[in-house]
Amino acid sequence: MDIWILVLALLVLSIILLLMSLFTKDSNSNASLNKKVEEQAEKITELQHMINQLKVDNIPAESVKEDFMQPVTAQEVYFAPKENSDVIKETLEQEDLQATEEVVQPRVNYDVNDRNREDIIRYYSQGYTLKEIEDEVDEELVTIQYVIDEYIENR
Repeated sequence: MDIWILVLALLVLSIILLLMSLFTKDSNSNASLNKKVEEQAEKITELQHMINQLKVDNIPAESVKEDFMQPVTAQEVYFAPKENSDVIKETLEQEDLQATEEVVQPRVNYDVNDRNREDIIRYYSQGYTLKEIEDEVDEELVTIQYVIDEYIENR
């Protein structure tokens, strides 16, 4: 019985010492934490000062380039003189030709017949790649991908 009293006393003493060590660490860590906060605040004020020096308002007006586009009214756009409209049409046609030559995107065939739809799903289920399915079924890749996505969503 005397041993249990001794063990209990040592346990209470260790708990008290543990609590005391926690509180003493907090006071030391609070001081170091306050010091770190002050250092961070100083850095922030330095950065704010640097930002204020770099503001666009402080840039001289001579160094800012003028915008090269002139404002245009709706009248000028819609009722332009004949010679300007021909030039504009010509440049637009050239740009359209370039755009169509560069980007020709295949369109999805939403009206895939049932036979092709079943073949696509069967080949997909058997593990064929999209390119292999395209070779087997007479449809474009985007259509095959659409049918497969539709099949997965409705499964």
